[in-house]
Amino acid sequence: MIKVSKKIFLTFVSKHKILFSLICVIQIVSLFASLFVYSFFVSDAKVRKEFDYSRTFKVIFDETISNSDLINSIETFKSKCNKALEQLFIEDRDMNISFDLMYFPNNVLYGRYFTENEFTKNNDVIIASKDIDEGIIVGDTINVDDKDYIVVGTNYNRTNTLPISALNKITHNNRSVVFIFKEYLEVKAYNEIFELLNKSFETGYVEPPPRVEDSNILVNDLISVIYIGLFLISLLNVVFVYNYILEENKELIYVFRINGASKRQCLWAFASVMFFIALILLILGCIITRLLLPVIIDFVAFDNLVYALETVHYFNIIIIFLIVVISVFIPFILNSIKKVSISKQNESG
Repeated sequence: MIKVSKKIFLTFVSKHKILFSLICVIQIVSLFASLFVYSFFVSDAKVRKEFDYSRTFKVIFDETISNSDLINSIETFKSKCNKALEQLFIEDRDMNISFDLMYFPNNVLYGRYFTENEFTKNNDVIIASKDIDEGIIVGDTINVDDKDYIVVGTNYNRTNTLPISALNKITHNNRSVVFIFKEYLEVKAYNEIFELLNKSFETGYVEPPPRVEDSNILVNDLISVIYIGLFLISLLNVVFVYNYILEENKELIYVFRINGASKRQCLWAFASVMFFIALILLILGCIITRLLLPVIIDFVAFDNLVYALETVHYFNIIIIFLIVVISVFIPFILNSIKKVSISKQNESG
């Protein structure tokens, strides 16, 4: 039956080259468009997660809190929290200063971060915020609490940054403490951290951070819609082709049946043809998409759009699509076989 399926397929392609080419183009365009949209939304979700402020929790204090009480509350929270922190710092917006409580070398754009010695000992150094003074450069000095601090680096933070070693040596008010977590927080973790902060800082107000609501769910929904759209467009192509093949081969089905072929053998022969057509169209679409999509995305360079597809995505598309195609068309094939056999038998009778 494999030879028969191959013959049916090659006969169709040889007789209808233009039609088959048109179907290939439609399949490739539909697949390319779907995967381009998929890449856009996956890229957008990644960027939104990277810069999502739901990773940033701030505890604000209306009343003065001592350094020791604040540090104790911070340690209490850290001991109970199972999520890794990326940054942790205390802010005094009145003085435009903050104190890094965690060593974070990435907290600098120009110049350098504090050395480990500067971080643990007071060496009169500071990282300046260009958001406060655009003209500040490395080597300048900034006066804080009547003392000059040497600028070793700059960034665009909202405050000038000092190491933890300066916390007890500068007169200031602890207005807030900021926790920035390493990873995007899903709803459950987000709520647990919010509750834990409220318990750890009884005299403070935990500012609910804005979040990108359920961006994973959003992406999954979009992917589902795109896959469904892809299936529908591709199925229409296969429906058209396969119905055409069945119409052209009614006589062949009858010949199979009167020569002793079972319905299962006829089903296998024509299902194989459908499978070959669907597989060829999908593989062609995936190859061309894989070659062209990264180039087009780089050329467009739109809003952090990046090529977000991996080989596994293509395999998933092919496997799922073929399963759907076979599941949908087996009943149609059986119905066509039944109709042809009954009609021919009636005619012969």
